[in-house]
Amino acid sequence: MTWNLVMCFLLGGQSADAAQSMPDSYQSDANRLIEAAVSDSAAYDRLTDLVDRFGHRHSGSVSLERALDWILEEMKADGLENVHGEGVLVPHWVRGEESLEMIRPIARNLPMLGLGGSIATPVGGIRAEVLVVGSFEELAERTEEAK
Repeated sequence: MTWNLVMCFLLGGQSADAAQSMPDSYQSDANRLIEAAVSDSAAYDRLTDLVDRFGHRHSGSVSLERALDWILEEMKADGLENVHGEGVLVPHWVRGEESLEMIRPIARNLPMLGLGGSIATPVGGIRAEVLVVGSFEELAERTEEAK
């Protein structure tokens, strides 16, 4: 069952081009793994269980640690050998206080969302002209104005 989940993660990101360029010596093994991954819903069921139990799993979060512990126990229960976790250092971003205020022509607080891993705003804030665009395409066309 765990192998199905592992294979879904490993093979799910592979493109058709990558599969086509696979050396012939690996093709039969790859076909067996793909067949095992898609032959039943066990992998999907386990992924559903993971998401439903632990929700978001941001790096450094308690929910990620609990999810990893659960995954290790599931792998052991499936009979896999030498299952263990290893400590790693990963970036951990913590959302700070966020605000955006338009001061002209009318003073108004505007909704905003800081993106994970973004650079902190200087203590005094930022004052800048607003560039209004209607789409990502328009933003791409007006990149120089956005700097």
